[in-house]
Order: sequence, then structure tokens, then C-alpha cells
Amino acid sequence: MGFWADFKKEVIDEMGEDLQELKQEVGQIIEEEMEIVTSEMEVEKHLGAFEKKFNKMVKQAEQNKKIRKSVEKQLGAVKKMGINEIKDKKRGEPMFPGRREKMFNKYGGGTAAQAVSTTTETLNKRYNFKQSNDAMWIDLNVDFFKYRAYNEEELINLKRLEGKAESLKAERVMQKAKDLRQELLQEEKHLFGVVQKTNPDNYGFKLFGGAKEAGADFGNDYYNAKLLFEDKLALYGGRGRTDLLQNYNKHLEELKGQPDRMEKAILSVEKQLEPKETLEEKSQSAQVLREEPQQENKDEQIQYVDALRKKLEKEKAARPAFDKTR
Repeated sequence: MGFWADFKKEVIDEMGEDLQELKQEVGQIIEEEMEIVTSEMEVEKHLGAFEKKFNKMVKQAEQNKKIRKSVEKQLGAVKKMGINEIKDKKRGEPMFPGRREKMFNKYGGGTAAQAVSTTTETLNKRYNFKQSNDAMWIDLNVDFFKYRAYNEEELINLKRLEGKAESLKAERVMQKAKDLRQELLQEEKHLFGVVQKTNPDNYGFKLFGGAKEAGADFGNDYYNAKLLFEDKLALYGGRGRTDLLQNYNKHLEELKGQPDRMEKAILSVEKQLEPKETLEEKSQSAQVLREEPQQENKDEQIQYVDALRKKLEKEKAARPAFDKTR
């Protein structure tokens, strides 16, 4: 094969590798985009069901049409904020940041999650007496919205800590923060799935059962989910939920008044995250330390015996031969 043939083959091979990498990158982007689109559709469908059931509940409890209209408007805003949040993530930035902030402030939160949680919790306390499966499902959604507001704050703080750690080259803190964010996002996704599955519309008649049996299944699932959210919400405290944020905030409090306390706190946490020698490793190290002197003593004894043997052999060689005739 000549030079140009070899060159052509090399170029084609390189293009093939680049093309394969490009295909993988495009495939990954499409997959991520599809996940966002699916999330948008799921959230829109879910919030639509929540809005419809909540309005029905308010209509039964509230006689004043003007107040009902006001509640409908608030629930419409909740749905809009939830859907727009997904769209903003898809775009990478909000389309109308000023209008968005104004809406958040109007409904009592600095973020969409906080505004949705504040609004739904207020309305739920006022109108929800949990007298039906739909009412209990609405109550479960309110718990999820509250959890999500707390979780979002934790995620934001972890992201900030990750950025600060990166600037200080505190790689262990940075990686730990990144891993924890992924864990919390997966948990949030799972809990949203729990609420979706617990929708009373998913509990139909059974072949050998009936409405009573389906209702009993819903009741069990509702109470299990309710306990799950109570447990999760109890994890969020003043210093944060994750051990990383708790430890970091503890150091910040201890370093209060000191210059560069954030940097010092991060470096302290970084040092604490260094791999620690296990008990087994410590035991092995101690055993080696005990054995080394013994080995040295044995080596010294062997050297001493060899030197003595050589000395005796030398003296024997220098001694005159024994005369048997005497």
C-alpha cells in the first residue's frame, strides 16, 4: 500500500472515530432533551389533575363565588409556575426574569418551588378536611411541594459549596457536593413518582373486589406515603440536611468573625474527608513495626555467627600442622 493509500485510510479511520463520538454526543443531548420534554408533559398533566381536584374541593366548601374565583386564580398560578420552571430549565434561563420574580414574590417565595409550597399549604389548611380520596391526594401533593422547596434550597447550597470548593481546588468537597446533589435529585424524582402513583384515579375496580377494596388499597398507600414525607421533611434542619453542609456550616459558626472563614471552613472539611486508615490497616502496620526489630536482630545474629565462623577458620588455617610422630 502506497503513501497516499495509507494516508487516505488514516484520515477515514480518524473521521470514523470523530463521527462515532459526534453520534454519541448528539444521542446524549437528544436523550437529555427528551427527558426534559417528558418531565414537562408529566408535570403539566399532574398539575392539571391537582388543579382540577382542588377547584372541585373548594367549590364544595366555599359558597362565595368571588373567593372561589380568587382561589382558581391562585391555583392557575401554581400550575403556571410549575410548568414554566421546567421550560426555563429546558432553555437554560428564564424567558422573562423580571416577570417571573414578580410572580414569585406575589405568591410568597423567592423561587417557584417556594411560591408553590407557600400558596398550596395556605389553601390546603383552609379548604382541605380530607373527607375524600381526592382530598387526601391533594394533601399528599402539598407535602411533596413542601419537601421540594426544602430540597431545592439544599441543592442550591450544595451547588454553591461545590463552586467554592472548585476555586480552592478542594476536590473531595467538590466531588462530595456533586454526588449528594445527584442523590437528592434522584430522590426527588422517586418521590414525585410516589405521588403520581397514589392518584385515586389509578385505583379502579378489581375483578373479585370492588370499590371498597380499591379504596382500602388507596388508604394504605396514602398513609405509607404520608409517613414517608414526614420522615423526609424531618431531615431538613438549620444547618442543612446532608452531612457535608452540616459539617461546613458548623465550621462557619466556629470561625465566626475570622477573615476568609468560608475558605478555612472548606479546607477543614476537605481535610476531614481524607481517607482514614482502617482498624485492620492500623493493626497490620503495628504488626510490621513489631516484626521489623525482630528481623533486624536475626540478621545481626546471622552476621555475628558468620563472622565468628570465618575467624575460627582463619585461626585454624594459620595454626601449624599437628606432628603425629612426636
